[in-house]
Amino acid sequence: MLAEGIPSETFVDNVSRRRFDNWQDAPEAPIAELDLPRVKSARQLPRSVRHRLAARAEALGLAVAVREGHEAA
Repeated sequence: MLAEGIPSETFVDNVSRRRFDNWQDAPEAPIAELDLPRVKSARQLPRSVRHRLAARAEALGLAVAVREGHEAA
């Protein structure tokens, strides 16, 4: 995962933060969830978006695997 061109971690707040070594450093108030659906698998992304992401990854010299098959239009 890249955020503004920098490798970063992702976190979905559906497990206890206590599983992380630095859980005490977490903010007291949870981050508000967005009112948008969360993509949980590549097949939920439209083909055009997957291909744009793959092209960007290739341009950055990263490994790319675009799977075709059951997918959003």
